[in-house]
Amino acid sequence: MTGAIEPGNRAELKGASTVKFKSIADQNKLDVYYSVDEDKAEVEAIFVVEGSGLGGDVRYGLVKEYGTINKQDSITVVTKDGDSVDQKEYKLDDDKDELERYKDIKRGDFIAFTLNSDNEVEVDTVVEVVDAGSLTTSRITNKAYPKVLAQSKLDTAGIDKLAVARVDKVDSTTITFEPEDGAKETFLTKASTAYIDIFDDLEGKDGVDEGSYIVTIDTSDSNGSRLDYVLIVADEDYISKNDITETALNNFLKQKDEPDTDEWDAIDTNIEGKKAPVVGELNAYRVIAKLKSGVSADDVETVEFYINGKLVDADDYQLSVKDGQIKVDYTTDVEVTSSSLKVTNAEGKYDTATVTFVKA
Repeated sequence: MTGAIEPGNRAELKGASTVKFKSIADQNKLDVYYSVDEDKAEVEAIFVVEGSGLGGDVRYGLVKEYGTINKQDSITVVTKDGDSVDQKEYKLDDDKDELERYKDIKRGDFIAFTLNSDNEVEVDTVVEVVDAGSLTTSRITNKAYPKVLAQSKLDTAGIDKLAVARVDKVDSTTITFEPEDGAKETFLTKASTAYIDIFDDLEGKDGVDEGSYIVTIDTSDSNGSRLDYVLIVADEDYISKNDITETALNNFLKQKDEPDTDEWDAIDTNIEGKKAPVVGELNAYRVIAKLKSGVSADDVETVEFYINGKLVDADDYQLSVKDGQIKVDYTTDVEVTSSSLKVTNAEGKYDTATVTFVKA
């Protein structure tokens, strides 16, 4: 059993789930409790309470939409089912806002997730493996491209290896990528490898064609190094019809050479905001964040404003991004105990700031 013990008046085991022993046998730096059958001198159970990359049997899928099943929030994904690819709808064990608003999981994203004993998606375990950004499918455009999970975070999604590549040759069970300025790379597939179009049709495919751009995934749960998933983000027809430039395609491939970070140095880490009374319990809050040298308003793709740890709906405040600064005006009768700002660019890199309000 895995989970995290949280202290308090009564300690609780949060995010509890069961895993196969092979999932923890080769792990290092795990905090565990275990019970022993003294008569047989055998370990009866192992309880993992801290360590990365653990969970139940990890599943993967392309998000198509959110919905409801018997008044309970649900998510529909295109996922691997044995040796085939199918569309499945799962109930969520928590509100969909926890995924859609706070984890920014949306249509077109490819995710890793686990199910609880009721066959519900455990919202806390969901990890975004491929981020579609502001688009509704994970496709390459001349302005943006799908962002993949950082190499340092692969264990959080139960992934051994993840790569981006162009399909230069397909031969039986081998995909070859021959970059102009690097060594040839080969990827081995198997009969159960799932090919999923995540840029257009959002469905399973029989294989992949030469000239396509892909994300390859080898999961930790399978034996050997052959691919479990090949995610197609563009093919030759799409590239030709949409006049996708070589620069845009190369930007997608350069992810494997980028520093292992999603950070972007755009605003100060700590910002002082202003608070002014309006009437009664109602107060007006204003935040002005100056963009750092080399960062322009055009570089800012999205701005997220948080109050008391919760994302504020964009319709509930006024936002201005111009003249080298970000300005947020917000009015509420709720007591504000904490606040923060998150800014993201078109490449998915972001910067955050802690906001402290003082009386104007």
